[in-house]
Amino acid sequence: LPNANGLCRVWTAVRRLCLSHNSLLALPRAVQHLKLLAVLELDHNRISALPSVLWGMKRLSEIDVQHNRLEWLSPAVSSLPKLSSLLLSHNLLRSLPCSLALSSRLDKFAASENRLISPLAQLASEPCDLGRLLAVLSAAEQFQTQYSWRWTEEGTE
Repeated sequence: LPNANGLCRVWTAVRRLCLSHNSLLALPRAVQHLKLLAVLELDHNRISALPSVLWGMKRLSEIDVQHNRLEWLSPAVSSLPKLSSLLLSHNLLRSLPCSLALSSRLDKFAASENRLISPLAQLASEPCDLGRLLAVLSAAEQFQTQYSWRWTEEGTE
């Protein structure tokens, strides 16, 4: 993506960005200028972390980061009001943020072939008050049922 200010203005109208199969180690900084971005395809790269600038992109509805090297997903992902598709399969994730279970618009989700541990073990490692814990467990149960998700203690699906 261009870094020149004039060219970045042209890119601000971009709604779909496909950077798949590019051996990227990180998301280009110029993405922060794509205020209308709704679909972000980053699959089949070598990305280990998603930048915090993504969580402020309120129009973002689809994120595909399958086949990367993600080790961690920020709880801020659930702050994206339009997020309906989150594809995380084939990464190095050991856990998912408990707030993800509360994402009301999420209707397409994939996280197979990661190193996930059980949600109860994960919740034990995160500070949550009792009300939040019960809400998350309930939402996680619905989430698990809706997406036919099966957790094991070994962290495999």
